[in-house]
Amino acid sequence: YHLVDMDQRDVRASFGHLVSSDDDPYHRLAVELRVGKPEFDNTGFGGWENGFAGTQLPRELTPHALRLAAWRITDTAYKQAVEQFARKEAQFSPPDDYPGDYTLLDAVVHTVDPPTVGERDLEALAETLSAAFAGKPGVELGDVIIGHESGTHTIVDTGGNRVVRPMQETTVRAVLHVRCKDGLLLTDSLLWSVRDPADLPTDAAMRASVDRMTADLLALAEAPVLSEEVVGPVVFTDDAAIDLYRYLLVPQLEGTPPEVPFDSWLGELGSPGSGSVRMGRRVLPPGWSVSDDPAEDLTHPGAFTHDYEGTPTEEVDLVVDGIVRDLAMSRVPRNDLRETNGHARGSLSNRLSGRLVQTTIAAEKAKGSKKLHKRALKLASAYGRDWYLRVERLQDPAVRDSWFDDSDEALPRPVRLVRVHADGREEILRGGRFSGVQRFALRDIVQAGPTVSATFLLPSEPGGSNYTPTGGLPTLLRAPEVVVGELEVLPTPPDSNEAPLLPHPFAAASAR
Repeated sequence: YHLVDMDQRDVRASFGHLVSSDDDPYHRLAVELRVGKPEFDNTGFGGWENGFAGTQLPRELTPHALRLAAWRITDTAYKQAVEQFARKEAQFSPPDDYPGDYTLLDAVVHTVDPPTVGERDLEALAETLSAAFAGKPGVELGDVIIGHESGTHTIVDTGGNRVVRPMQETTVRAVLHVRCKDGLLLTDSLLWSVRDPADLPTDAAMRASVDRMTADLLALAEAPVLSEEVVGPVVFTDDAAIDLYRYLLVPQLEGTPPEVPFDSWLGELGSPGSGSVRMGRRVLPPGWSVSDDPAEDLTHPGAFTHDYEGTPTEEVDLVVDGIVRDLAMSRVPRNDLRETNGHARGSLSNRLSGRLVQTTIAAEKAKGSKKLHKRALKLASAYGRDWYLRVERLQDPAVRDSWFDDSDEALPRPVRLVRVHADGREEILRGGRFSGVQRFALRDIVQAGPTVSATFLLPSEPGGSNYTPTGGLPTLLRAPEVVVGELEVLPTPPDSNEAPLLPHPFAAASAR
């Protein structure tokens, strides 16, 4: 059983005006019910009635309400688990080397006190930050979304486990959409994710960051559009460097196996999970290493000493000399890794998976920014050019209207491209997108530069997407800026038909 007992606050403001504010407590009970044996049970099989269930609890949580809810969802989960076990047994014959479905461990008992929360006026903060977008011609959307939660996650099971772990996070997302005169939509966002609202920067510092983002994106709207296909070296710096690993490397290091597909009248159901993850695969150049330690910095909102299954966490060396040697694991085994290393995370009404939490990527012979510039120019000369492209930020799919703009690409579109010339001149471009990028592109890194770090929101389910700007699992990544030897960047033709016929009402009111 998973009991989440939290205070939460959700605030949204647009163009300096408070749109919504909700401070209801969040009480949820979830159950994982397994029938059969650890070697073969009802789980890990496609479908949705699988023995995992959850329910919301009353605002005023009492022992009576909790017992009643537990009785109800246990009854539902058991009936579903029995039927799912029968379906799985009928449709799936495990091979001789089948690793099993679950790992039973010795009981763990660990408790903590509920976290304390610092003072911060989140409504005033949302209004202050979103006011930076008001009265700016061309701004189509200017929102600030804040999500805050603070409480405990209690894990109790029939194996004797009783773990109470803290859950505390405050995430602020400033979202900006600018419509260019030719119809092209530009999006950008800023993310702050901390454990306690008191840990956020000052209002003035955050407002200054939003002001800079607004000015930069409005200036970008006047920049020329990338007009030609470019094939050659691309330099990834700042947040774009983090996103390069976020989208191409992170999924290759999360080892929980995918569900077995379930043949239903709706077609084949099953989670894609991490089906392509393999041990012993080269994912980075020689000399590179990757490690993950969920407990490295316990002030980070994603950090923990015990994972979502109640298992004590471990530091793991995932990549050694560029080759995968270990994976983030939950209690769901795989052939080559039968034990958990305390990295289970996810949605509590679903099967939990091994996920990265606080990851450090280190490169052998990393150089400074000037060396990156020289190496990129040298590579570009082989393509007959005295310039190369630099990417500083990628658009976050969670802040666009839809993920489908980039559904066929491994990397989202750049916020902006910079054409860097041999003489030092820089030209800002807009409208590019990557084409044909595969995870193997990381093997084509030819030079590493200075280390950067950032927190992003990992989707709650492997292979999934974040459907809200503040949804997901806070994840810290430290990694070097890089030159990738060859990528293809294509123009994105503007479409004036995408532009709304009438201006945004808040923008129009602010302009008056």
